[in-house]
This record gives sequence, C-alpha cells and structure tokens, in this order.
Amino acid sequence: MRSSTIKLIYVIAFMDLLAASMVSVMLPNFLKTELGVSATLAGAIGSLYGFVQFFSCPLAGGWSDVHGFSGKSQKNVPCKNAISSIINEFRSISWSDQWDLFATKFLLSSAVLLYRSSYGWLLTDRFDFSAANQSFLTSYQGLVSFMVAFNVKTICSTWTKFTSKSDHSKTDINLHIYSDATVLMAVSILGLIFGLNASFTSISRCLAPFFGGLLHDYHLDGCAWASFCLIFASYFVTLFITSKVQHRLIVNK
Repeated sequence: MRSSTIKLIYVIAFMDLLAASMVSVMLPNFLKTELGVSATLAGAIGSLYGFVQFFSCPLAGGWSDVHGFSGKSQKNVPCKNAISSIINEFRSISWSDQWDLFATKFLLSSAVLLYRSSYGWLLTDRFDFSAANQSFLTSYQGLVSFMVAFNVKTICSTWTKFTSKSDHSKTDINLHIYSDATVLMAVSILGLIFGLNASFTSISRCLAPFFGGLLHDYHLDGCAWASFCLIFASYFVTLFITSKVQHRLIVNK
C-alpha cells in the first residue's frame, strides 16, 4: 500500500476518533444538564454508542476481509456465514474452564466504565463543574494516558527486573495470574480468548452508561459503591484463578 494512502487512513482515523470522543463523552452530560432529562435516560442514550460499536465492528472487519483493491477479492460473502462462524467459535470455547477469566475481565471493565459513566454528572451535581472545566479535566486524563503510553517499555522492563527477585511472592502471583492462566490454554484458541475478552469489555461499555445513570438517579454515590462491589467480587474470582493455576502447575510438574 502506498505511503500516501496510509497517511490518508491515519487522518481519517484521527478525525473519526476526535468526532466520536467529542460527542460520546459530552452528550450524556449535555442531555442531563441542558435538556433536563434524567440520568437514566441520558445513560440509555449513551449506551447506544456502545451497542452500535459492538455490532458494527465485526461487520466492518468482515467486509474489509472480502473487499479490497484486487478484483479477485471483491466478492460478496453471505452474512449468515459470518454469523454462523461466530456462533461456532463461541461453542468451541470450554466455558467451564475459562469462565473465571471472562468474569474477571467483565467485572473489572464494568467497575471502571460504570464509575466513568457518571463521573461528569457527579462533578456537576456535587461540585458545580461547568462543561468547559469537565472538558479540561477529560483532556488532562487523556494527556496523562498519552504520556504514560510512551513509558510502557520502561515500566515493563523495571517490573520484569523486580519480579525476577520475588518469584515466590504472593503479590507477584496475583498480578501475573491472568497471563499465567492463558498460558495453560491451547495455543490454537489464545487468539479467540483474547478476542472474547475484548467482546466482554464491549458488553460492559454497552451496559455501563445505562446502569450508571440508573444508580446516579438513586444516589450520587451509587456508582462508586457499585464499582467497589464489582472490584471486590473480581478479587475473589482472582483468588479462585490463583488456586486453579497453582494446582495445574503442580499437576504439570
């Protein structure tokens, strides 16, 4: 692919992310503060973005696989074949063995997204934040994430050196338990496992705004307490994964 085409794709992706970020982040707060709708209704409208993204991304990915610049690749593939293949992939997963991994991913992502969905409303109702101040705070969070991303290699290398001296630490086992559990799976389904993890995050993104608005209407601190309970539940699931992985490692030895 030519470099000019790649640069054009980068520009389009940046414009798409910029527009989506501006609308999806501020729309629920605008609906509640400016139009006077309830937080539940504003959260339900905010959930539509997650639902559309959840269903449209697999379709867009499937279309990109069959439509290209080559005339041989431009052919129509029945949608039912793609749907049936997805169903078959779901059936190939041993849910009785991997349910704890998916539960941990779902609980942790739901805890983060649930609190984030009502964060703007909390700032407005409790601290009387304006939309401009909220946008500055959101941009600051994005800037911190942007700067941290460039230091991921340094952080990972530092952590690797640290963990080499604490292999028998219980904390080290808990932090690495998710990766260790995936190592015990068949290599042929690792990609499917990671893909399903992303799907569970998308499901959380679909549900979190609605339930966040519902809890915010009930109490200002409802989302914070719900997020705490989800994290607490994920901790117990992690303990279960720890014991299961340790048992498997002992059996394999």
